[in-house]
Amino acid sequence: MMYSMETQSLPPAGFFRRLGALFYDSLIILAVIMMAGGIVVAILEALVAAGVMNYAPYTDASDFLGNHPFWSLFTPHTSLSHGSTF
Repeated sequence: MMYSMETQSLPPAGFFRRLGALFYDSLIILAVIMMAGGIVVAILEALVAAGVMNYAPYTDASDFLGNHPFWSLFTPHTSLSHGSTF
């Protein structure tokens, strides 16, 4: 049996539909990044609880990730993260 496939040409998506899709996709990317950050912090806290590592000169995981010479390469530095005022 042969099926004929009829294709319908759909109109192109408008500006606001594309803008909405961009916003929606950015929310998904943000959620994935937040989950990855949560996993990293959970692993660091587990290592500290197990006694494998400590935050010696740093106060917590956030301070460690933001100010350590190696790990700070992977975290964004904004003017707000360093306590600057407007």
